Amino acid sequence: MNDFNNDHETNQIRNNLSATQNFEMNYERKAENLNLIEELDDRAILEHFDYKPAFKESRLVWSPETTALFCRLARTVHSVGLDLYHVGKNVKVNIRFGRKEPSNVRASSVFAHLFYGSVQNQKPTLNICIYIEVGDVHKTIRPQPLTEEFISQLGSAFKSSSQEISKWKPLKQERQGYWPDELPEDEEATDLDDEPVDSNDLEKPISVESPALNRIFYGPPGTGKTYTTIDAALEIVDPEFLTKHPEVSGSDWKTQCERRNKLKQRYDALVKEGLIHFVTFHQSFSYEDFVEGLRAETNDENQLEYLVEPGIFKRVCDNARTQGVQPELGIRRDPSIWKISINGTGQNPTKTYCFNHGEARIGWGQTGDLREPYTTNDYYNDLSAKNQGTLKYFSEKIEKGDILVCIHSAETIAGVGVVTGDYYYEQNVPSEVDRKNYNHVLPVNWLYRDLQLPIDPLNDGKRFTQQTVYPLRLKWGDLLSHIEKFSVNPTVSGMVTDVHKPHVLVIDEINRGNISRIFGELITLIEPTKRAGADEALNIILPYSKIPFSVPSNVYLIGTMNTADRSLAGLDIALRRRFTFKEMPPRPDLLDDVNVEGINIGQMLREMNERIEVLLDRDHCLGHAYFMPLKNDKSMEKLAFIFRQQILPLLEEYFFEDWERITWVLNDHKKTDGQKFLQKASSDPKSLFGDDFTGNVQDRRWHINEKAFDKIESYRGILGATA
Repeated sequence: MNDFNNDHETNQIRNNLSATQNFEMNYERKAENLNLIEELDDRAILEHFDYKPAFKESRLVWSPETTALFCRLARTVHSVGLDLYHVGKNVKVNIRFGRKEPSNVRASSVFAHLFYGSVQNQKPTLNICIYIEVGDVHKTIRPQPLTEEFISQLGSAFKSSSQEISKWKPLKQERQGYWPDELPEDEEATDLDDEPVDSNDLEKPISVESPALNRIFYGPPGTGKTYTTIDAALEIVDPEFLTKHPEVSGSDWKTQCERRNKLKQRYDALVKEGLIHFVTFHQSFSYEDFVEGLRAETNDENQLEYLVEPGIFKRVCDNARTQGVQPELGIRRDPSIWKISINGTGQNPTKTYCFNHGEARIGWGQTGDLREPYTTNDYYNDLSAKNQGTLKYFSEKIEKGDILVCIHSAETIAGVGVVTGDYYYEQNVPSEVDRKNYNHVLPVNWLYRDLQLPIDPLNDGKRFTQQTVYPLRLKWGDLLSHIEKFSVNPTVSGMVTDVHKPHVLVIDEINRGNISRIFGELITLIEPTKRAGADEALNIILPYSKIPFSVPSNVYLIGTMNTADRSLAGLDIALRRRFTFKEMPPRPDLLDDVNVEGINIGQMLREMNERIEVLLDRDHCLGHAYFMPLKNDKSMEKLAFIFRQQILPLLEEYFFEDWERITWVLNDHKKTDGQKFLQKASSDPKSLFGDDFTGNVQDRRWHINEKAFDKIESYRGILGATA
């Protein structure tokens, strides 16, 4: 038992509370208990939880406001008789309250779940999930930030002996709530599904469901697969925005369009932020386009060289690793990485001064200020081309927001920092700098320092060269991942590397690409259990850059698949195993309120699709999206345009120009000649080949009756012979 239990004064308070409650207090007296327990100060509250080192270590970075908020919540829920307990082995802040007995490792019922982390793209904070409806505090299935207002509502519900909480079976056995140090810790539980639940409870705990990491929307053309990806992406990246703009069934078309416009605007904004990316697969799309490949480029010395260029998926993964740290520290998107040697290798006064004072310095100070015209300077002109290149890199090429890698030796890194300002020339070198010609300066925020981190895993086994400054062919995401793998603590206190925003890659027409060729070995790495940070995480060495690579857990893949191109059964088995699939069938019901001159478009679509299923299969049905423009424009001209320019060409493709089957879909065989969209040729083959023609040839000639598209009877005939 911890020190708190040896504190006589605090124990006396608890004993008084126990006597007051006497384990038989009814719900009308819980308000009194809530007031009494306020006598426990924050220190006493925290000591109940601090026996777990991971929790104590984590809360040391909390603000005073966060600490006070936590203590107030603990008092409030304890007062009603709920038990508070830690869960998860070595998890820093993962607390639940419900009903749990000292003799049991597992809880019998869960009321709520509290954790410290980042949700809804906000900074880390205390978050709570409530699973029982208590007065004005409604059950939630997603985490929400803990606020003073929320605790007040919860406290009011408890004080008023709300009907909902009093019906909750576990609390009918009235007793004082237990603190974490009075209960055994459930080290195995990590989510709510792990908790056994009494089936007679008012409400069972609801697991917080997050979207699948890899999923595919599949269905025939025109069923809204690509359309749906906007909602799906927002569900991942900005669920709060999507919740504020729900789809309301039965709403008019104008309201639906207004909602769609708002979602699209938010989607476009997230694309600009680099949180959502879009790509379309095609037959020529390759591994080099998706992961990485070689690109020819001319360098500063006018020499051709081949550089490794990341593909769309590699860039998304790099952004997903670094997005959590970039905005706060001034790191620009896709920064250049530069090697710098500050007074050679090892520890030295100049390097120490730079680390302590947020600088990077190099020599050749006799050139003077490099922002001035220096080509007339004899000292500069006498320098080698390599040294002139170093000075040019340092003064002109390195930009604000770029990353500097300071070396410790030819094989190791001493420090990593972000450039925070422009180059300047300092006439008088500080006395602590032992190299008096180190007048050239860049302001740098050193994120990591005093390291001896090996570079060879990131540099294909190569050492640093002797040139003082030059660009490294690295990506910031790869470098940061390499640093984190060695569990290096950052120098900057505000640098957060364990909270990353979700990133989404939308892959349209995913089945049109050669999956084996595009994904390569990554088909294994995208599995949830193989992602970075998972128990069975895997990484591979990329073939071009020779850099270790793994897929971050905050990268989501959303694909669309047109079943008319390839059915689900014919999809690559490896892809099918690693994605969840959601069918997007035609929705004629969305068109049931659309009538064009008395013809119900929803019913007409049903009739045609039923015929297609009989003649072909359900993968080649017609999607409702083709007819959605009729919501705004119910004219005969719009309907004719849709049929002539979209529906008929699609049917030609489906049936490989088997015109007779197309007429069956359109019910032309039951229409009069003037109403038919397709008509057989009227001339006899003998008129073409002569009376002596005796060949056993079937006349397959058909022609399109353009006038039929402008007749309402032609469309009415699709619904039936007597329609």
